Amino acid sequence: MAEIINGAQPVDCGSCGACSGVPCLTDPPGGTHIARLARAVRLGRITNAGLAYALAGFGEFSGASVVRP
Repeated sequence: MAEIINGAQPVDCGSCGACSGVPCLTDPPGGTHIARLARAVRLGRITNAGLAYALAGFGEFSGASVVRP
């Protein structure tokens, strides 16, 4: 999971507005918004399989849902 999240860090987050390289603004800190992961897939930073792995534990989710390592 850490590899997937690290791959998404160079991408801006569409949920909280965190800039490239800045962690998502989550409470508690340390999570990554699914919106950022989805954007990272579109930009080729992580794979579709990586996104599917990150989403495996969610029943329902939105772009504002948070993935934790």
